[in-house]
Amino acid sequence: MSSYPGSEREGKGAIIAGVAAIAAGVVVQALNVYSFATQAPPQFGSTGDFGTTALVSGVAWLLIVSGMVLTIVGIVRYAQSGGHGVSVSAPGLVGHPAGTAGRHAGAAGASASVSTQAFCSSCGARLLGEGRYCSACGTPAAR
Repeated sequence: MSSYPGSEREGKGAIIAGVAAIAAGVVVQALNVYSFATQAPPQFGSTGDFGTTALVSGVAWLLIVSGMVLTIVGIVRYAQSGGHGVSVSAPGLVGHPAGTAGRHAGAAGASASVSTQAFCSSCGARLLGEGRYCSACGTPAAR
């Protein structure tokens, strides 16, 4: 659940933590580069601590990558937690009553097809059975 009052959407905390981790990684890397750049060059006798610089760069990289992962997870959770009428699930069958799937539904499908009446688009006569043509005028029945 989100820590914001009145909001049922999840993932906001992960997004905030991810962005904060990315920002922290960028700051650590910037300070690391600045401290390395202000050292005297090696030809003046300064050996520099290349191991520490590489370690700090690795930590900064880890912060940035983990922040990206947290942000992506937060965005996905936020999108899946619902919202303004946007459906994230597959829609049901169109044109069939709820809970039936036409001919493959067994008894429920049979009762649904019996209770549904179809009429000819040309002459208006009621179509009987599962025929492909209207029995009154012979027009192909679109089913």
